Amino acid sequence: MKSNNSTFILEMILLIVITLVLVGYYFNKLLKKSKQPVEKPTVIDADVDLILNPANAKQQVKENYSIFNKTEYSIGETTAKNIDIKLTWTNGPTFTPVTKLYFRHLVKNDLVNNYVKVRDDTEITDENYFISNKKNEYTFLGSKFTTSTSEAVVGENYIEMYWNSISDNNKLTTVKFEITKRDLDSTLELSNSTTISVPVQLSTSENAFGTVKSTYTRYTIEPFFNDPVRISESDSNDNSFNIINDAGVEQVIDGVKKFYIVNALDSFFISSDPSGNNILSGDTNTFNTFQTKMVIFGNIESVKKSSIKLNNVQDGVETCLFEPPDFETEGVNDFLNDSLSKFSQRCQSLTPQMCENGEIFFKNTDFDDNTDYEIISALEDIYYENVCKKRVIYN
Repeated sequence: MKSNNSTFILEMILLIVITLVLVGYYFNKLLKKSKQPVEKPTVIDADVDLILNPANAKQQVKENYSIFNKTEYSIGETTAKNIDIKLTWTNGPTFTPVTKLYFRHLVKNDLVNNYVKVRDDTEITDENYFISNKKNEYTFLGSKFTTSTSEAVVGENYIEMYWNSISDNNKLTTVKFEITKRDLDSTLELSNSTTISVPVQLSTSENAFGTVKSTYTRYTIEPFFNDPVRISESDSNDNSFNIINDAGVEQVIDGVKKFYIVNALDSFFISSDPSGNNILSGDTNTFNTFQTKMVIFGNIESVKKSSIKLNNVQDGVETCLFEPPDFETEGVNDFLNDSLSKFSQRCQSLTPQMCENGEIFFKNTDFDDNTDYEIISALEDIYYENVCKKRVIYN
């Protein structure tokens, strides 16, 4: 009987020991897990676009125009409200803890020495913004500016992004960008595009044989016509014109052959209509197509890429440039590219009058013992006039 009692007591003691060991093991495991830091959420690829919003009615601009002359910053007070800021970003892989997002917009410039809030802090509670690895965007409306002088947004702008609460420990990122005074002023001009008269010149001169021939002033219209063209007034008597290349072919762009130049945003643009409602696009994806002015003027990069520079060829500087033909043998082309600087200088050292002469261009010293015979054979009878071309360079 005693033996059974002893066995039972030992079993109970062993069970208690095992239980204590297991409790201690799991408690220690939970304690270590609780001490491990929670991985914080992150964001990547944060970027900003400025969206210009033109006034809908010209009459509104006229009615308020007297207000703009009150102080040095009056224009900014009105037009800053027309600039929206679109923030884009991508959530990191650990966005689960996020239940709120906060944004704080600060500005520092000559008007304010310290960083100043220019709008109320923005809070987002929409769960669609809290999905891990998702790309998001949010637009801060210009109408929500709270600064007393809206031109205070000119200068260094900062948008700070926080999760769950606004604190240093919860800051996700800070996006820095700049708003210029031109960004503010430009919104006043969007609905006030004006057609300008194109400077067309036609003169006559006598050639060596005594007959009279017409010579047109030639232009480049960057970025759309980088080679010289001539401009011919149309018969519409409305400042429209045709563009004709050196071969005498009338140019057609996106089905349009009668063009206008309009002045807006302190820049010039090609339009298909006198009111400037459709602007020739310089954007990569829509290059050489006409887009509405809202599309072009609604994006700062589109404005920059679509604005034109009209150069009078007579205002250019003649020079001599190295422009070899494309040889069938790749080895020859590679040889020319390897010594491009030397051959370019050889052409540029000539006066424009001597550029395209009939002397042999390549010298024996241009080749060495390692130069393939095929390369030497292709180039030994090349003259200056074959590889040096007289060109006009514009400032």
